Order: sequence, then structure tokens, then C-alpha cells
Amino acid sequence: MPFQNLETNAFGLTDAQVRASLPYLSLPRDLAAADLEPHGFAYYAESPPPPVAWDERAVEIAPVDGVQQWTLEPNGRTLSDLKAERLAAVADLRWMKAQSMPYDGEPDAYADTAVTAVTGAVVAAQIVPPDGPTTWQLSPSAFRSWDLTDLIAYGVAIRAYIQALFDRKQALTAAILAAEDGAAVLAIDITAGWPA
Repeated sequence: MPFQNLETNAFGLTDAQVRASLPYLSLPRDLAAADLEPHGFAYYAESPPPPVAWDERAVEIAPVDGVQQWTLEPNGRTLSDLKAERLAAVADLRWMKAQSMPYDGEPDAYADTAVTAVTGAVVAAQIVPPDGPTTWQLSPSAFRSWDLTDLIAYGVAIRAYIQALFDRKQALTAAILAAEDGAAVLAIDITAGWPA
């Protein structure tokens, strides 16, 4: 519940600040219901800040007719800042999506984290072939009994999936860098078009 000092025009004052400024008054619990104008303070109704563009911020200004007022001013973000933020978000999305992929009936089969293990298992199996299928953990709750052909197929699927993620990242990066203004950058849906 904001208050305004009518003498200094300071606004955004809290209930506690008004009470501290008027220690000689017996004030009701609900200060908004009290007539504080004779004592130099006024309650004003809060209003939500207006929508802002990527390069603006809403700043509260002195109330008018008992209603909170806002103005828009630059927030200091440049187009380069916005592009860097979006590129970082794209990189984060690519990394998160690379952690798992749908494979062999499992929606969250290990992907990026399994590349080294699959490569090592394939190389080891080529040097010393196993006696038969080996147990492979495909996801936190799924195991498979695979032979060398199955492991190679899984490795190839991981590679294709990871490459598709980088292809999408490259396309989004190019679009963001080519955007001529903030609205164009924000119009790019960085969550769409990733491989499933």
C-alpha cells in the first residue's frame, strides 16, 4: 500500500514510514482508510506497470489523482545485448536437448553423455569381441541386451541426433545475428524446430 508525502512529493512510502513520520498521531490499523492529507500524506491506488519493450523499463512516477503512474525509459540494453542473451538461450537449449533422445522405445535414452561410452564399447568389442550380447543401460530405468551391431546403430543414432541439434542451433544463430531490430530477434521462436 503506497503513500505519497505531499510536501516533498516523495512516493512509494510504506505504512511503516508514514507511521514513523507521524509518531504523535494515533493511527488506525488500515492507513488507507485514514485521512492523512491534513498531515501531509496521501494514499494512492497501485496500478500495474504498462507493457514494456525489450529495451525499456517501467519507472514509477508521482501519483496523479490518487492513482499510481508510470513512465517508460530506456533500460540500457542494446541490440547486441539482446542478441547475446538469445544466443546464450539457444546454446542452453541445445545442451539440454542433447542429454537425451528418443531411441528404441525409450523417450529419454542417453545421448550426449553416452557418446564416449558407446565409442569405447564399440572399439573394445572390435579389439576383443565379446562372447555374446552385453547389457547396456539405455536410460535411467531401461536396459538392453545388445550385440556389436546394436551398439553401432545406437552410436550412429546419437551422432545423427546431435548433428541435427547443431544444425538447428546454426539456423537459429544465423537468424538471430541477421535480425535488424529487437522485435525481429524476439519474433524468432527459439523453442521450435528442434529434433524430437
